[in-house]
Amino acid sequence: MRWFRLLHGIEDCAEREEDSECWEAAEQYFDAFFAELTNAPFDAPPGHIAELIDSMTAGYAVERTAQEVAEEWLTQHEPPSAPSRMLTRRAELARLLIAGIWAARVTTSYFELSAMQETLREVMPLSTGGSVLARQPHPGLRALVPELPMGNMMALQWTPSRKGSGGSLDVLWLRDVGRWLLYHLHDMLACEGVEGPHVLLTSATSYEPYSMRYHIDIVPSLILREPPECADALRASSLLFRPRRRPGHERGVYVSGAGGRQARQNAVRTMTDAVCTPDPGATMSLLEQALQSADEDRRRALFVVLSTQDAGTSAHYMNTRTTVTACHVVPDSRPPGPYGLAHRRIAEFPSTHATVMVAAEGPVGRGHNMLNARGVAAIYPIFYLTRLHPPPDDLSFPLAVLNSQAMARLLDPVRCDVPGTNPALEVRALIRRAHATWGGMMGRPLTFRTLPTEDLRRAFVADQFHSFYQTTGRGIRGNVPVRVYLLDAAFAPRAADPRDSALDTERTSVLIAGRALMRELLAEPGPGADAQARVKHAIHTAVWGLLANLLENIDWG
Repeated sequence: MRWFRLLHGIEDCAEREEDSECWEAAEQYFDAFFAELTNAPFDAPPGHIAELIDSMTAGYAVERTAQEVAEEWLTQHEPPSAPSRMLTRRAELARLLIAGIWAARVTTSYFELSAMQETLREVMPLSTGGSVLARQPHPGLRALVPELPMGNMMALQWTPSRKGSGGSLDVLWLRDVGRWLLYHLHDMLACEGVEGPHVLLTSATSYEPYSMRYHIDIVPSLILREPPECADALRASSLLFRPRRRPGHERGVYVSGAGGRQARQNAVRTMTDAVCTPDPGATMSLLEQALQSADEDRRRALFVVLSTQDAGTSAHYMNTRTTVTACHVVPDSRPPGPYGLAHRRIAEFPSTHATVMVAAEGPVGRGHNMLNARGVAAIYPIFYLTRLHPPPDDLSFPLAVLNSQAMARLLDPVRCDVPGTNPALEVRALIRRAHATWGGMMGRPLTFRTLPTEDLRRAFVADQFHSFYQTTGRGIRGNVPVRVYLLDAAFAPRAADPRDSALDTERTSVLIAGRALMRELLAEPGPGADAQARVKHAIHTAVWGLLANLLENIDWG
């Protein structure tokens, strides 16, 4: 359908009233030419497309390539309402047509194979190791977890090989609402007359209504607050934006967004050098300055990157090209190597000889404390070598968005017995919204500045600062302050460029966007607010007050 709409001049997923005729024409075009093919892609193809299918699937050399046949088909069947700008892109549209037909075949094969799997297992021992079926949920869980109310979502992801040839085609099938068990474990056996199991859920940061990935939509029953003296110590923490510059990087060093694998690793080395080596004319590096201001037993630093490879590159550079000793966190399944520290041993970092630990944000963000002999955080400065941002091909965010939308509908279902309710319209609206989100996010790289809607941008920022908050927590254990340095120019591109007089906005800087989000979250409910709004405001203040304080008082240098 995306291809049909594109052919009719609709180049985005937003439904606008003025485009209604084009949408209807695209659907009629689909029904006339491709409905039969997509419903049964392995049946004998309709006559008008038979030559294209034959050229695509022939096991021998054909007179004309599939690309040539597809372009000719478009010439013969172009819709009357197709804009002229689309017709100039005939070669591109032909490639998309071929890809769409292959996608229909792959997804149909996958659905059929998945449906047959359990039946085959009953007849013969069928191993799923190494196949696409091996990563499906256990059948016992699928019986308990409801399917998405908007129906199954499927996508194909092509991942090029790092060696430069070939790659892997991965099938992504979102079919169940994974959080259902978290919300209903306590009453799952009620139909059997069994109480429980009783659940006690504790979390310091899982009540964030703007977050799609981390928010648990259950109002807390109890909040544990810190003593006033501890709150004062935590509020002494500071957040500093210090874009690093080196020759050739007058606008600041960018690690996030560095194009290509080799360019990114070079940027990581440049950033590491900029932190560990004194600037021209300076006597101490930025790292030395930060450690000098720390208590004697807290002179350890954490460097935060976004991948295990980046962590290894940074640690290797420090140990071989500077006077700084460093280790980097590696997954437990990998050999640590000369400078590696296994993930399960993160808590042992203070007892190592290293001054710096480099880690991807995920492994270090929660579950591990690095304490000194006093029982407080051994690390004082935290350096973010790269901006908060997942890789462009990361799929966790769109999956979280769809899961959150599905869970919201299950928690607040439409009452069909209410007068005036039209269940069919409600279902269509739910499906249309889900397909628009899925199509808009899965078909393009994930980048902060190009997210299409305000709610998605807000959810993206909320997710990223949730991780940031967890990582910052490694430096406040024992109620001591932490100092966090943001070094990547991508955090605030305009502020990092001395030649740019314009101010960063919520669309250019995740820092400004995060600050705006915290202001909205912690806004006073007003004198007319009800008790529920006041309770939620108290919860938000308790949970997110420290992060809001950091963002409101950023030291821009």
